[in-house]
Order: sequence, then C-alpha cells, then structure tokens
Amino acid sequence: MGPAGSMLRSRELRAAVIGAIRRGVTPKAACLAAGVHHQTLANYRGAALTGRWGDKKATLTPAALAICREITREVDEAIALFEQERVLAIMAAADAVDERTGKKDWRADAWLLERHPATRQSYRVYQEPRQIIITNM
Repeated sequence: MGPAGSMLRSRELRAAVIGAIRRGVTPKAACLAAGVHHQTLANYRGAALTGRWGDKKATLTPAALAICREITREVDEAIALFEQERVLAIMAAADAVDERTGKKDWRADAWLLERHPATRQSYRVYQEPRQIIITNM
C-alpha cells in the first residue's frame, strides 16, 4: 500500500501519532500505540528523501510525495518542539532557587551539560559497571 491509501492519511491517526511524538514518545511507540505499523512512518520518511515508496521502490506522484514530505516535516517538528521544551525546562530548573537553601541547584545544569549534543563529549560522566554477586547461603 502506498501513501495514498495509508493509515497515516487519516487525520485522527496522524494527529494521535504526531501528538504522542510531541509529548516525547518515540516515533515507533507512537505508531504502535495508534495501531499503525512503525514501518509505515519509516516508509513516509524514506519516501520524502528518495521519492520512492517502501521496498517496492515505486515512484511517487507529486501529490503523494508532498504528503510524505508534510508528514516527515510534522514528525521532525514534533521531535524538535519536545526537545526544545525539555531543554528550556531544565534551564529554568537550573535557574530556580531552592526555597530551603536559598541557592540555585546545580544538578539540572550538570545534567544538561552531560547529555546535550553540543556539550556531552566534554562533560560526559563515565560510570563503572556494577557487578552484583548473588550467593546461596
């Protein structure tokens, strides 16, 4: 089935998938939760880049290609908006003053530095794996 007959053309399903991604759910999990096979979304994203649909590599009509590009843009935008909101929330937490101590809490800043793509290589924390030994007594 190509993009013209795909389930993601349904406004309700599309809104459910994009909305879940916007809230931080992975694209694969968002599709599965909405009853859409995750490969469907992968086909849209691939078609937006190549102009061909799925394994069959069928050439898309201009209208179908436009739909694929629109859905891909919506997914990318949802991912970016989620990321932006989380980063801003962490930054706000880092600037907040703890009511008990009257000081800023450094942990949100440290967490962001350790994990943000622009800084994680410099500030990554390496932890030794823990070994758990269970003995029969």
